[in-house]
Amino acid sequence: MRNSRARITLTLSYTAFLLVAGGAVLAGVYVVVRYLPGYPLVSDDPSRTPVNTSRGEILDTLVELSLWIMLGFLVLGLLGGWLLSGRVLRPLRALEAGARRITDGDLDHRIALERRDEFGDVARAFDAMVARLQDTLAAQRRFAANASHELRTPLSTMSVLLESAAQHPEETDPSALLRDLTTENTRAITLMEALLRLHAAGGRDTSADDVVNLAALTQEAAVRLGVADPAGSTPPPALVIADPLLLHQLVENLLRNAIQHGTGGVGVTTDTRPAAIAGDPDEIVLTVTNDGPFIEETTLARFTEPLFRGSGRAQNPTEGVGLGLALVEQIVKTHGGSLRFASPRSGGLSAQVTLPAAPDA
Repeated sequence: MRNSRARITLTLSYTAFLLVAGGAVLAGVYVVVRYLPGYPLVSDDPSRTPVNTSRGEILDTLVELSLWIMLGFLVLGLLGGWLLSGRVLRPLRALEAGARRITDGDLDHRIALERRDEFGDVARAFDAMVARLQDTLAAQRRFAANASHELRTPLSTMSVLLESAAQHPEETDPSALLRDLTTENTRAITLMEALLRLHAAGGRDTSADDVVNLAALTQEAAVRLGVADPAGSTPPPALVIADPLLLHQLVENLLRNAIQHGTGGVGVTTDTRPAAIAGDPDEIVLTVTNDGPFIEETTLARFTEPLFRGSGRAQNPTEGVGLGLALVEQIVKTHGGSLRFASPRSGGLSAQVTLPAAPDA
């Protein structure tokens, strides 16, 4: 009965309006009949005498008929009002059912009310709100997953350093241990700052205004991870406008992925490519390659899915949990770039990141 309260209210409102309108019309007729001059009713047949009907008799008959008419209005108002209010409130029942499904956890449900009125506007606003809520919850889950994934390496390194120092205290250099722990702790803090910035950006184009030399940053990361010669030649500058912390994380994740899931022979290049459309900024292209088996296109298309471990990618199943490339894709989108994977028939994997070049690049 609680769910019918609005319907009952509307039904009574419709009925009351109908009774008031009908009563006003009948009252007007009553006034007209009462105050108009009276004339005898004359038949077309001259042989018949005129019929004189008193005004009082006519008014009595009118009142009696009016009561029956008002009773009909009452029945019609109740039945018609009940049906009409049910039709009017039907979109609200759809909204209620949808809200209950979403409350139960079905965030994929949408009202999808195809109406071009106020109810349709409310339903579309409701669907947009649920979609935004779903995106927010997904972003929070991604942040938690990315944080746990990216913090795993520095925390594991610190754990190994401490265990080694505990097992072999006589061979441990306290100064070196503190230096290594400080380095890993700083790295963990840097990771969290990068993840927090990425989470705040929410996957939208960022307003970062730092000019970063992607070539130098990539060379430094490659040397640190052992895939480039420290004495090698310095690559030409490749300047982009980006968040330095996020860009550092992008490069490191790509290199670690190439090392962990390849069979050796990691290569890194950065190039400046002229804009495809006149007036647009040039593009900086970062390419990371490794050796390995051929990977099908269907598998490449799923590389950035969180926790995906396809054939040809999980060469080293003890490393990583499948979130590094998902984070790379999110960082690339945040900076208005693109990410593409390719695998030639001869084998191996190529990851290509394209970012807008800085105006002076």
